[in-house]
Amino acid sequence: MCIRDSIYTVALRTSLSMRDTLEGERDMPEGESLVLPNILGDDEPKSNEPALGKKADWTAMSWLLLSDVVGSSVLSFSGVTASLGWVLSIVCMILFCYLAYWSACLMSSTRTMIQQKCNISTGSMGQTAKLLLGERASQITFFAVYGMFAFLGNASYLLVLGTSLSSILRYWNVSTCSMTSSMLACIIILPSSVTIRRLRNVATMCFFNLFLILAVLVVCLTKMAQTGRADHVETHLFEPTMTLLSFCQAMANILYAYAGHWMYFEIMAEMEEPTDFPKVFWINAPLQLLLYMTVAVIGYYYVGSGGHHYLIDNLEEHSESRLVVEIMLFVHIAISYLIKNVALAQFVVGKVRPSAVESNSKRARMVYGLCSVSILCMGWVVANAMPVFYDLLSLIGALLCGPISYVLPISFFVLGCMALQDKSEPASELEHTGLAARQVAAVPSIAAVWRHVKTQMAFATTLFMAAIVVFLSLIHISEPTRLLSISYAVFCLKKKKKKSHITNCE
Repeated sequence: MCIRDSIYTVALRTSLSMRDTLEGERDMPEGESLVLPNILGDDEPKSNEPALGKKADWTAMSWLLLSDVVGSSVLSFSGVTASLGWVLSIVCMILFCYLAYWSACLMSSTRTMIQQKCNISTGSMGQTAKLLLGERASQITFFAVYGMFAFLGNASYLLVLGTSLSSILRYWNVSTCSMTSSMLACIIILPSSVTIRRLRNVATMCFFNLFLILAVLVVCLTKMAQTGRADHVETHLFEPTMTLLSFCQAMANILYAYAGHWMYFEIMAEMEEPTDFPKVFWINAPLQLLLYMTVAVIGYYYVGSGGHHYLIDNLEEHSESRLVVEIMLFVHIAISYLIKNVALAQFVVGKVRPSAVESNSKRARMVYGLCSVSILCMGWVVANAMPVFYDLLSLIGALLCGPISYVLPISFFVLGCMALQDKSEPASELEHTGLAARQVAAVPSIAAVWRHVKTQMAFATTLFMAAIVVFLSLIHISEPTRLLSISYAVFCLKKKKKKSHITNCE
């Protein structure tokens, strides 16, 4: 009771005492819920400005989520199989796919509980933390999710876009430095980043983006099949040279390949029926698992334990197939940047001018455009001005990706069960007998005991999952090959750049 009461005190923020609040909820007629004041800070009156268009259904959001999570990191999954072998890699991919689906369902249940009990629709992890843990926890969550994880992740996209653009220009013997190529990439994506204001507006683009990464995989795998398997290539059911460190690194790569939970509350807020969010994974989970396993199995069969596990490296330099793949990859990463930029820019707009978030007026569009341009410019400056940007991104990605994607969703669900669980009991004949009825009602029912047991089980599961994710995150720092949605591409491009620099010096 003390844990639940403390969370109630922070979340409800009312002038009533805890006793009055619980008694008021208990005395309500059946079917009604406690209406709480809006504590999310949006105190501005509703304006008469035109609102944005209608929201999207769960199928459209499924393509958006699939396009966001399945990034260029899928091109490196043969390296996971090379570290684990056939059996462990396939089993771990299936298990972590279910874990990602389970944690996403917990986020949906948490949002539904808050909506039913408080009449408040949470649209981000920060708002959920504010309801359950208070203002300070909300500020920390906003800073970690948006200020560090999302902003630096988007800044890394600009560097990868610049590197990809440089590879495209080299086909015509045009050389550009990193700052110039990344600036050109910013100019290319600027119009779309300013005009696209809602995640539901990029659903069609995400459907196209998914086929881009599929086309990249088809070109790379077809080229590998045409080249054939070398005689010296070896594959194993269980990798004989596997160590504890390589096992944990491969596990972390698989775990983070399904990460994308920081934006799930924003996606639910964009849906016509937020309760349909688990249906998103009816399309997302099978296709995502199929893509990962296809690359892991086929790539490992042709490459084995050695060779290039980043599939694009198996294509010849300055070839037409390499050029086509680089162009498709550039467009794919650009769309992925736009998806995350929408969530990040909407957060900034909500802080600068909350009334402009849902408005479609000229002033609201101007505010969004200025915020989006500011994020783009600041990201370019930070990414190019910091000499240790990759190392900083590696550390932050390894420390935050796991807890944000898995620990926070489970923790929110447990805290929500403690603070917002339904206290309504079936009507009793003793209900009108005064003190006797209150004494009988004070005896916990079987349903209440079972809810308490389930809460304790969920709490124990949270601690166990938190320990696993933190351990894998710490292991992941030693070799950050999966920082964000495109982290492995960043890592490979950085590694490739270092090798070419060493070759030139020699």
